[in-house]
Amino acid sequence: MNAFNYDVAYYHQDDWGETSTDTVDDNGHWGSATTYRKIKTGVINGDWNFMEGHTVGASYQKGRLQDLTAAVAKARDDEGDHQSVNLHYTFNMNDFTARYQFIDAERDFGGMDAFLLGGTAPADEEVKTQVHMAQLIYNQNRWSYYLDAGVASTDTRGNDADDVEFYAPGVSYKYGPGWLYLEYLWSDGDVDRNGDIYEADFRAVYASFDFYF
Repeated sequence: MNAFNYDVAYYHQDDWGETSTDTVDDNGHWGSATTYRKIKTGVINGDWNFMEGHTVGASYQKGRLQDLTAAVAKARDDEGDHQSVNLHYTFNMNDFTARYQFIDAERDFGGMDAFLLGGTAPADEEVKTQVHMAQLIYNQNRWSYYLDAGVASTDTRGNDADDVEFYAPGVSYKYGPGWLYLEYLWSDGDVDRNGDIYEADFRAVYASFDFYF
């Protein structure tokens, strides 16, 4: 709609079955097949290109959390809730791109008694986190140089972790049907399976490529 774009989506669950598949297990950021999963989630996003090269936007999602720890499928309740707000901004000028986003997320596990009694429960039944992320990109012919960085903090009662940060400088090269990537990642913490943060030192170098046909 002219300078305004919007998206609306609804995600009922991650698969057709009563149990969850590894779509929530991947990388440990959204429950697991044996703990809980995100279901019945609505999402709305709006972006406004208010002047050339400048776009601002906001997203909101809200849904349910289903306890998967019960042995019988019909006993797996969906008493939990989750919601998050995302505010974002993008600047483009010639070969330079800058992005920023702020995420405020909450998960309420209240009522998910079987999960809360398990060994993977969070510090409190209400998890609250905030994340700031930024990205700088410079494109030069087939080459792209970028830096991703972010900081996350917790407002969860009982979690005394300090703010955690990450930095990921990288370079990519478009070789034809895809891109080659070389990236270094440093972080002093991460977001866990329950959406809360924890402190941990991590260093890694990634070399990868993709191919499209």
